[in-house]
Amino acid sequence: MATESAISGGPIVFVEDLSKRFGAEWALARANFSVEQGRLALLTGANGSGKTTLLRCLSTALVPDFGRASIGGIDLISGRDTVRGRVAALNQPPGFYGGLSARENLTLTNAVLGLAREDALDAVLDRVGLGSKQKMPLDAFSSGMKQRFALARLSLLQRDVVLLDEPETHLDAAGLILLQELISEWKARGAAIICATHAHERFQGLFDLEVRLVGGRPENPGGTH
Repeated sequence: MATESAISGGPIVFVEDLSKRFGAEWALARANFSVEQGRLALLTGANGSGKTTLLRCLSTALVPDFGRASIGGIDLISGRDTVRGRVAALNQPPGFYGGLSARENLTLTNAVLGLAREDALDAVLDRVGLGSKQKMPLDAFSSGMKQRFALARLSLLQRDVVLLDEPETHLDAAGLILLQELISEWKARGAAIICATHAHERFQGLFDLEVRLVGGRPENPGGTH
């Protein structure tokens, strides 16, 4: 079901009172914010504050218990299959087939999701510095190389919304620069990015909005610019 935001050209990500409970505990309670195309929103807060729960709800991996949200005007629950086709997520740990090479993993992703981007496989691996390692099984990669591969996969997907859960994890100084460059490139092509992080300072000059969660609840309802 399309909402008014899709029709009027409003925010591509819209979250209103979004809440998720596990047992008697509310892991996320009444989160409110919106993100426009080409913007980066940071989710900040201590461990257990609800950042990952919020990202998992937006990726449709979890079903919220209260409130509503939409991606591109598509309701998160009633249109979840459509939403999945517009969202790319980097989770911790990132998922892959460890026995397959980097290129084989991307080839599989391209085929299963029907991306028709065979010609882009080498380019995205080169972009993250894995061109010379593309035939190695991912199980042989270091943690930092696996994180670079996860970034390559996001670049291949070219989705409207990118969800990042502590993407700086395991990256060295050069990897952090790469991450910042990729975020800038994704913003430039119009993607909306939501990034959960404990390293606020690594995104200075890049983020447009901050949503700080405390005990599952937004400290600054609506976010701050």
